[in-house]
Amino acid sequence: MQKLYGEEASQPRVLVVGQDASMRTHIHTALAQIRVDAFGAATCVAARTALSLHPWSAAIVDLQFPGDCGLEIVQEIRASDHRMPIIALSATHDFAAKIAALRAGASALCEKNGDWRALASQVLMLIGARTAARVLVVEDDAVSAAALAGTLRAGGYAPRICADGRKFEAALVDAPPDLVLMDVHLPYVDGVELTRFLRQDSRFDTIPVIYVTSRDDLDDSLLTTLVGGEQVLRKPIPPEVLLAAVGSRLHHFRRLRALVERDAQTGALTRRTFLDQAAAVAAAAKPERRKRLCFAMIDIDEFKGVNDRYGHAAGDRVLLSLSETLHRSVRAHDLAGRYGGEEFVLLLENVSEAVAVIRLEQILRQFRLVEHRVTPATTISATFSAGVAAMRDGEGVESAIARADRALYRAKRSGKNRVSASDPAASMKWMTNPFDGDAFGEGWLP
Repeated sequence: MQKLYGEEASQPRVLVVGQDASMRTHIHTALAQIRVDAFGAATCVAARTALSLHPWSAAIVDLQFPGDCGLEIVQEIRASDHRMPIIALSATHDFAAKIAALRAGASALCEKNGDWRALASQVLMLIGARTAARVLVVEDDAVSAAALAGTLRAGGYAPRICADGRKFEAALVDAPPDLVLMDVHLPYVDGVELTRFLRQDSRFDTIPVIYVTSRDDLDDSLLTTLVGGEQVLRKPIPPEVLLAAVGSRLHHFRRLRALVERDAQTGALTRRTFLDQAAAVAAAAKPERRKRLCFAMIDIDEFKGVNDRYGHAAGDRVLLSLSETLHRSVRAHDLAGRYGGEEFVLLLENVSEAVAVIRLEQILRQFRLVEHRVTPATTISATFSAGVAAMRDGEGVESAIARADRALYRAKRSGKNRVSASDPAASMKWMTNPFDGDAFGEGWLP
C-alpha cells in the first residue's frame, strides 16, 4: 500500500507514565506536533505491562506517584535497557526527587511547569541521541582498535577505524563522525597534531575528541587538554568506562549542536544550517535525482500588521505555529528552516515541482485553519504565500532558492495566500495530467 506524503513507516513511540490525565493529554499533543506517538499509562501496573509488550523510543515518567512507584519504573527501565532515554518529571522545587531520579537512571529531568513544547524538544533531542552515533577510532594498533570498536558496537554505536593518521582528513570527509576516539601516540602524525588540525577546520571544529593512551604522563594530559581534547582515558579501558565517557560527551555535544543548529524561537533549522544540509543533500544526489529536489520559500502574509496590532508576542505565536505546521507536514528526511524574519524555507526530496506545489497548497490549507490566540478573548487566523523551484542541471542550492524566492514574490503580487511555481508549466502539468507517474516521488501520493 502506498504511503501518503508526510507519513512515515514508523514514528517514534514514547511511553508517558503519570496519573494526571490532563498532563498526559498535553504531552500527547506536544509530541504529536513533532510526529512522535505518545501512549499513556496511568498506573505503574499499566506501565510495566506496556514496557513488556512493546519496544519504546523513550519514556516520560512522572515522579509524583504514591510511594516511590515512579522511581521504581525508572529503575526497572534502566535495568532492562541501558540506552533508552528516560525523562523524569518533577515538581519545580523538589531537588531531592530530581537527584533520586538521576540516581535511578533518568537521562534527563524536566519540571512540570506547563512548557510542554520544551519537553517535546528534549524528547526529540534524546531520541536523536539514541540513533547509532558515528565514532571514528584513530588507533594504529590493530588489537586495541578492534577491542575499542567491539565495545562501541556492543554499546549501540557505529565505529569506524582509521589506522593511519595520514588518512585522517579523508576519513573525516568520507563519513563525518559524531565523536573521535584518538590515540595520543601515533606514527607519522600524532593525536595532538591531528586534534590541532581538527580544531582549525570549521567543518569539524566542534567534534568532541576523547584521547586514549597507555602512558601515565601528566604532560600528555595537559597538552591534549590545551589543544582541545575533552578527556584522557588510560588503557586498558573498562568497557563501562569507555561507554560512559562516549555517551556523556555525545550528549553534551548534541545539546550544544541543537542550540547552534536550531532557531531558538521556532525550533526550525537556522538559515546557515539549512543551507549546509541542503548543499550536502544536493552533492550526494545523482544527476537525475537533483532535478527532483524542490525548494519552497514561504512568507507569512501581513505579518507586520499582526505585530503592530496585537504585539510581538502574538507574532511569535504565529511564527511558532507555522513552524509546527511545516514539521508536521513534511517527511523526516525533508528539511525545514527559518530563513529570516517571517520567512521559512523547505527542501522536499524526490518530488517534481508540480507535486511540491500541490503539497505546499495542502500545507497552506492546514495553516489557514489554525486559530492563534492573541488575547484571552481574541483569536486570529493567518495565511502565507510560497514559491517553489526544482533544481536544474548544474545549479547550486542558493540559485534554486533565489528562483523559489522570485516565485514567492509573484504569489505576493498576485494577491497573497497562494503558491506559485518557478516553472509555470509545472502547475499546468498537474492540472492536465494529475496521474503522470513522473510527477511523483517514489511511494508517495500528493
